[in-house]
Amino acid sequence: MKNYYSLLELTNQIDLLRNKMIEIGIKEGLRSPETLHKSQELDKLIFAYQSLMKGVREHPKGHRRN
Repeated sequence: MKNYYSLLELTNQIDLLRNKMIEIGIKEGLRSPETLHKSQELDKLIFAYQSLMKGVREHPKGHRRN
């Protein structure tokens, strides 16, 4: 269940940060330092999400490694 909540939390954070990045990009431009910073933050969250998903796929519920 922990992975589910982690995935849900990451998904929410990704959505919020993506919207914020788009908002900043519209106001300040796509090459502004703040837009680029938000993009880098978003990359980290997406990577964390993908890593967590990989773990879920490799070790489905009820099948643990010894």
